[in-house]
Amino acid sequence: MKLGAQLKQTPELEAVQLECLNLLIMYHAYRETISRFNAGKGTRWDLCFWLVQLRAMENDIILRICRLDDDNRTTHSFREAMRSVRPDFTDSEAKAIDQMLKDYRILINPLKTKARNYYLAHLNKEAEAQWDPQGGFEQSIPMIVNIVDSISREKQAYTLRVASDMPELNLRQALGSEQKS
Repeated sequence: MKLGAQLKQTPELEAVQLECLNLLIMYHAYRETISRFNAGKGTRWDLCFWLVQLRAMENDIILRICRLDDDNRTTHSFREAMRSVRPDFTDSEAKAIDQMLKDYRILINPLKTKARNYYLAHLNKEAEAQWDPQGGFEQSIPMIVNIVDSISREKQAYTLRVASDMPELNLRQALGSEQKS
């Protein structure tokens, strides 16, 4: 999404861009782990370990999704990234992004209250962490990509190359929905 002139990079903006890249890498690994498991060829131990891997990946994804919504000046987050570049936006552009951040907060609130706050970041005395994969975060990932693009004033490239002789993976395309420009 190109909103206007390219912004100068700030540490806060770079941090959320990098966090978005890391989130997309983890989400891609999560989806690949799901699709590559063959229940017909694995043992019960394989199934158990596969479920543990998926749950650990989900926990990482949930924590990444939630920390982008932090509202603390001592941590990197969407709000801090926007504060760092707000002077470069018109009032209407800034209000549009602020609305995106409000919508994001509403969308991820169940993840924050029922997962992160309940048994991931804190261990509520009544908490029982699920061992099987739960999902429920998929909708927030394209929204994160759109927010980062909007705050950055340009569509970000998210690519991964695991070796020089391997093709580059476009994580935005791998997400399954090319983001609107």
